[in-house]
Amino acid sequence: MKHIITQFSMNVQFSLLMAWVLLSGIFMLLLPNGLAEALNIHLLQAQLSPYLTVASIISCAYFIAKALLYTHYKLTHKTEQQEQHKRMTEMIKRLDFEEKAVLREYIIQRKNVLSLPLNEPAVANLLDAGVLVPALATQEINGERRIVKLSINLAARPLLTHKLLGLPQGKMTEEEVELLKSARPEYARQNFVGLRG
Repeated sequence: MKHIITQFSMNVQFSLLMAWVLLSGIFMLLLPNGLAEALNIHLLQAQLSPYLTVASIISCAYFIAKALLYTHYKLTHKTEQQEQHKRMTEMIKRLDFEEKAVLREYIIQRKNVLSLPLNEPAVANLLDAGVLVPALATQEINGERRIVKLSINLAARPLLTHKLLGLPQGKMTEEEVELLKSARPEYARQNFVGLRG
């Protein structure tokens, strides 16, 4: 359905043609007889009147259909966004230990983008729920581990507090540093030097 709507809305040249048919048809049909006679097109107007009526109805129906499809798309898109946001907030409320560890890496490494493997359950769950999103519009999946560049969804960032992710406020003790080090997923800390207190 989305593909049909996209194709229907993107055909600009056809839309311009239909607009021209509609406007010219209405102009010819509503042209007063006196003006038609003055322009010497009253005979042409009388002959083409049935065809102009059909053409005007078809072009008018085209634009009504376009408007209805656009409205449907907007309503569906809004509903999908609301459902996605609900799914994301529900996911954030019930993050497991591994998922929190993945999200902590963005803070620990102070990076907006991390290369993460899609075949890891925690990464896949966060991606499915919309907490993580692809960092680039187009990117290749690298290797058997299916590594892609991901970032935290902007809508999710305000919900991911230090407390929720299990990060202490202020300076960390040696014990807290060691605990966080042990909790870090191996795949998320590639080429990164360890934590500091």
